[in-house]
Amino acid sequence: MLRRALLLLLSAVIARVAEAAVPVNVMLALDTVVATSSGGTALANSVQLDGQFAKLKANGATGIMADCWWGLVESAGPRQYDFSAYLAMAKLAQKNGLTIQMVMSFHQCGGNVGDTCNIPIPTKWFTRNDVWYTTRSGLVTTEYISLWADKVPLDKFGRTPLDMYREFMVAFKTSVMDKVPGTVVEVQIGAGPAGELRYPSYQLQDGRWSYCGIGEFTSYDMFAAGNLKAHANATNNPTWALSAGPSNAGNFNCLPGVSGNCPFFLDNGGDNYASAYGRFFLDWYSSSLLAHGRSLSQIGRSIFPAPFALSLKVSGVHWWYNSNHHGAELTAGYYNTNNHDAYALVAAMLKENNVRFCFTCMEMTNANDACRSMAGSLVSQARNAAANALGLKAGFAGENALPMTSDAQVTTVANQIAGGASFTYLRLTNNFDWGYFAWIVTNLNKV
Repeated sequence: MLRRALLLLLSAVIARVAEAAVPVNVMLALDTVVATSSGGTALANSVQLDGQFAKLKANGATGIMADCWWGLVESAGPRQYDFSAYLAMAKLAQKNGLTIQMVMSFHQCGGNVGDTCNIPIPTKWFTRNDVWYTTRSGLVTTEYISLWADKVPLDKFGRTPLDMYREFMVAFKTSVMDKVPGTVVEVQIGAGPAGELRYPSYQLQDGRWSYCGIGEFTSYDMFAAGNLKAHANATNNPTWALSAGPSNAGNFNCLPGVSGNCPFFLDNGGDNYASAYGRFFLDWYSSSLLAHGRSLSQIGRSIFPAPFALSLKVSGVHWWYNSNHHGAELTAGYYNTNNHDAYALVAAMLKENNVRFCFTCMEMTNANDACRSMAGSLVSQARNAAANALGLKAGFAGENALPMTSDAQVTTVANQIAGGASFTYLRLTNNFDWGYFAWIVTNLNKV
């Protein structure tokens, strides 16, 4: 009787430990999959990847995260998909006992922090070239199709971007997931630049932005202007659509109250973020982003029914968080001022289709530097929003934003992700620190 009781107690302890442990995944290099001379896809080095997968498993990794690049898979022409490299990746992961978080990367690779490759969106078969995010001064980015063009026919079949995203995910499921069942356990839908649900407000392209510039609103393409006009008319504010954004928000590198001219973000700035016009514009700008996330979530759920794990990634825009205006968040689309909780709004939108809230900068603390950064508080706000709407264990996952180098960062991650769904570590490289990774797994297994 005593032996049985001890066994039951031990089983209960093991179950609690297993429930508490946070799975740890590792992001693969951005150029793990490359284009072939024939226009197809291939693993850059399958032998090396096989060995790395075995070593990841031996060091406690649950799985890997990989980008499935639209610009590689459908480059030959509309509806001409080549998922062969991703099928090979899934077979290698299955062989080594690893699962996969696959990112549907509908953005370009190149131009963001840490980008080591150049994979543009497959525009050569587009029938128009006016569907890009644009700034007030006319700067255009082709990193991700403007969300205001989500329903604009864009190829010879009359497909809209949303149609293209849907068909791509269906083809991925058929070509990879159905052939290696149980290996891809999560699909993350790319929802903007760097795969994140945001606007391209802080761009490294052509030296446009540097930390800690406020960023720019990117609502000046023709489809955004049309959408804003309709919204202004519907709310009886037609004159507020004469411009597709505030005229006093400055440029990418303005520092509110420090340098540059961006009074929109100052408390005494006239038509500022807290004015009637400011509230009108920010509500439209952020609501448009939420509507885009909702559309992608609905499409994803129609292809990958619950309880399959579906996620969207939200960017950790932590600079200027310790300010009344939260300006860098505003230009990115996160309306986190004027008594708005941007992350509660995102979480509520994700809850509609049971989509996981994935957040970045999990390793950062409240440095509160000259850029008014308070990353730790930002992560806590996002974590609480996800927990309240979706439940922490099923609904919140995290990633580090920059390479980690210290044990203090591991402790920070462990505290912030405790009780969450998973942590994904950036990133598997040729000089990967295996000892440090094992230390991360050990610490996250304690939370």
